[in-house]
Amino acid sequence: MTSFKQGMTVAVICASLLSVIAGCSGNGQSTTDKPAGEHAKTTSSNDEITVEQLPWNVEEGIDNGDRRVMVSFTNNTNHDITEFEVDYSLKADITDEQIAQAFEGTASGVTPEDVRNTSLNCTIRSMTGQGESATGFCDYGAWYMTSMAQLDLAEPDILTVQYVNTDSNTLDTVYYDFNSKKKNKDGDSTPLSSWPENSPRASMIPQPKSALISDLLDSEDQLRFDILGFSYEDFQQYTNECVANGWQISTSMDDIAYFVPKDGFSLDLMYSDDSSTLSVYLNKEQQ
Repeated sequence: MTSFKQGMTVAVICASLLSVIAGCSGNGQSTTDKPAGEHAKTTSSNDEITVEQLPWNVEEGIDNGDRRVMVSFTNNTNHDITEFEVDYSLKADITDEQIAQAFEGTASGVTPEDVRNTSLNCTIRSMTGQGESATGFCDYGAWYMTSMAQLDLAEPDILTVQYVNTDSNTLDTVYYDFNSKKKNKDGDSTPLSSWPENSPRASMIPQPKSALISDLLDSEDQLRFDILGFSYEDFQQYTNECVANGWQISTSMDDIAYFVPKDGFSLDLMYSDDSSTLSVYLNKEQQ
């Protein structure tokens, strides 16, 4: 069994976080011991997100027979959340001997220098609706953490929460700095795209059921877009919908589907489990 993983980064944007409570228990790290129902409720889609609305916890668990350090949170905001990530930094007084002891027997060849020079993150990248909970994993660089002793070498540094802003039809992200206990003041928003219903190219493929479409480009030679918050099951279903729409699969693997060109266009689907994103490419065949 292996603890290797593939890492990804996500563009982040600005909004506001107010306050945070960070603490440790005997078997994990968490923000609060209050039940989810005791947290403040929002009443408008553009209400500010607070950490109190996002109770989270980190503890050891088992995933498919492998020991992992797992992070979980509950979404008590008035938004659908697409990413929840806690970035950690090593404590200032941690020695190389302590690092070596905590990571002994995990990844072959990993040294204290490797750990010091890589990122330590606990990440959940999936669509988490209002009132729902989600679980993800903690990692150091390309490797999963397998023991709380590893995470206990570090302390929370920055919290990133990416969410759907229905008022502005954008994908926004909020930061919170655990050290300064301050929110970020500047940033951008990623506009979500509308389905081009009148496009001849859009009529060639199924319209995604998800409204979370970004980076859409529609021209005479190409239609491409990303579908956010997509599960692996959603990817398989969309692949089947393309087949039902007359497309024939030429190559299929776990996370890609290439189709035989049809009506002068090729169709490629590429799925990323790390970011829960399906990228769709409909390209005009070269003459």
